[in-house]
Amino acid sequence: MSIIDTLDQLVSILENAKNVPLTGTVIVNKEILEEIVTSIRKNYPHEIKRGQTILLERSDILDSARQEAASIIEDTKNHQKELVNKEEVVQLAHQKSQELKEKTKKECIRLLQNLHKTFRNLIKQQDEEQVKRREYIHESYQAILNQMEQFKKDQIDQL
Repeated sequence: MSIIDTLDQLVSILENAKNVPLTGTVIVNKEILEEIVTSIRKNYPHEIKRGQTILLERSDILDSARQEAASIIEDTKNHQKELVNKEEVVQLAHQKSQELKEKTKKECIRLLQNLHKTFRNLIKQQDEEQVKRREYIHESYQAILNQMEQFKKDQIDQL
């Protein structure tokens, strides 16, 4: 059961709870509330694990990019050493290595920019979801408070 479903269940229990007259409080089953809180605690780590998975993926992408860059640089260096004895070939190798370094640098920058954009979007999405959850909880809480106030007024009017 998702956290939202569990919170809906909690709201339902509070809405259907017996009121204590003239106190503004309700009577609820402690065991049921403890089960709901336990369920929320069990489900919330899933959201955290999802974020950790994203961080691990980011780390893997960066490691892969670093390894690929190191491999390209190492290959370029080895290629340069083989061609040192011939002037024209050396100049060509130097030019190619510079091009490869520049290409690698640009590719690394592109990968890092894409990674940055992806994380920025993920963070934005998580923030939006969190805002929606907060709004939903706040609206539910306000609805309960309004119902409690209405109940108080109704009870006082009946007296």
